[in-house]
Amino acid sequence: MDTSRDNVIKLVQPKKAVTFTKPFIKNLLKKRAVNGTRYTDTKHSGFKIKARTHDYVFLTESRLKDGSDKQVTVTIGSVQDIPLAEAIKAHQDNYSKLQQGINPNAEKKKEEFKEASFMSVINDYAKTKSRAKTWSEKTIELNDGLIKNHINRVVGNKPLSEIRDKDWVEWYFSMKSSVAKNALKLISASYNSMSRKEQAENENPKKIVARKIGGIPSDNTRIDRSLDTDVDNNNLGEWLSALDVYFNGWAPDDEYIIPPSTKDRTLPDLMLFIVLTGVRLEACLELTWDDVDFDNYLIKLREKGRHGKKNLTSRPMTDYLEIMLRRRLDEAPQGVDLVFNTIQETMDKACQRVALIMETHFSEKPPRHITRILNNKPLGRDGWSKLLEETIRNEEFRKKLNAVGTKPHDLRRTLQNVAGVLNFNDSVLDSMLDHSSGDVKGKHYLTIQRKQMEESFKKAQRYMDNRIAEYVGVTEKGNKFYSPIFNYLGYKSVLVNKDDYYQSNKGIFPEKKKRKIGD
Repeated sequence: MDTSRDNVIKLVQPKKAVTFTKPFIKNLLKKRAVNGTRYTDTKHSGFKIKARTHDYVFLTESRLKDGSDKQVTVTIGSVQDIPLAEAIKAHQDNYSKLQQGINPNAEKKKEEFKEASFMSVINDYAKTKSRAKTWSEKTIELNDGLIKNHINRVVGNKPLSEIRDKDWVEWYFSMKSSVAKNALKLISASYNSMSRKEQAENENPKKIVARKIGGIPSDNTRIDRSLDTDVDNNNLGEWLSALDVYFNGWAPDDEYIIPPSTKDRTLPDLMLFIVLTGVRLEACLELTWDDVDFDNYLIKLREKGRHGKKNLTSRPMTDYLEIMLRRRLDEAPQGVDLVFNTIQETMDKACQRVALIMETHFSEKPPRHITRILNNKPLGRDGWSKLLEETIRNEEFRKKLNAVGTKPHDLRRTLQNVAGVLNFNDSVLDSMLDHSSGDVKGKHYLTIQRKQMEESFKKAQRYMDNRIAEYVGVTEKGNKFYSPIFNYLGYKSVLVNKDDYYQSNKGIFPEKKKRKIGD
């Protein structure tokens, strides 16, 4: 007689019918959970508790009244985490839907997909702004275009957590700078509309891009910063020296090395161009060789205007600019029409590197935010790498570097400061910086006072050359000296006149001036 069937042990999970109360739940949680054990509430049909390996969960179990009569189990949540009253309410909602032929699990999946898609957050934010009429019709149209044509490419149906930092950066650089900034602004605003819990789980894409590219994030202090151009200050000389280290590197001995940060002169030339001309970065990046008129010594520009329009304006081409632009034209790659073939983010990063060099290399006593990273030690062999790493990951560190005055718009203000020292009148200054002016003369300086503008730019640029020469130390010949700016541009033996403020060897032996009392 075969008794093999009698030897098979069948494990039947116990099912217990009880009334779910707070004391019952309290006692249940004290017991060791036996996996698979089920408790059925006698008061609420289909309301159950199931024991898992290490805990208990509330369930709703019932037939789906949609004609299929399928058994459906809906997990409500952990008994340890959800109060009984809340669990009962959730069960009643689930049970009611099942009786109506609605599967709560299917609904939950749809809702999870909706929450997981960051695109839905962006669309909801845009719809909210449109309904509230806080956006103009034009803004709505522009943002719709950004979402459909640009943002959708990187976000798609993915949750925010699945979009890699690398994806954000590559996407950002795939567009024109102005489009990328507006798209990232909309994404950042949408991110800020999320709950604090959702924000805690994911970083703002705008911060990711700023951190990854090492750019200088804009701050909201509205403080006008620039290089100090005062007669008794060495800031201009420190800046040009830092620019030279940025391009050529620094390796004077075995103590430490600063490697060159770039292989071509585009970025340092662009910085110097802004300082000498006061032109906005956006206009510099749009400058083409067709805009450079060597015959008439003019540089045509498309500067920022009102209502998004461009102002067609010009700058006189001084001798410094002619030398720079002719060299750049000779070195320009075949087929590249832009004079400065770069983007704003790369320029921001370069300006930050120059600020870092000024803070470390030329300061007698580096500031606290530098010495803290170096543990109060001199800049060692790995010190420069540490500082560069800090500029990428530490937002507070980048804000400190903001104050140095090397950002593109800060460099533009440098010309304004020089004009103030030299007492240029407001009409000339407005024309030099392409500020809107109330008088006709200021608006049409090229036709009415071109000669005056050429002289003003040349005077301002010679002033900068003099202040730099005082710091770096140059060979002098009578009332002239060999220009450090021309030397930097590749012309090593160009003499320029000393101005009335010139002090020989000021960088080494600065004159100590006594304060005058009275007239």
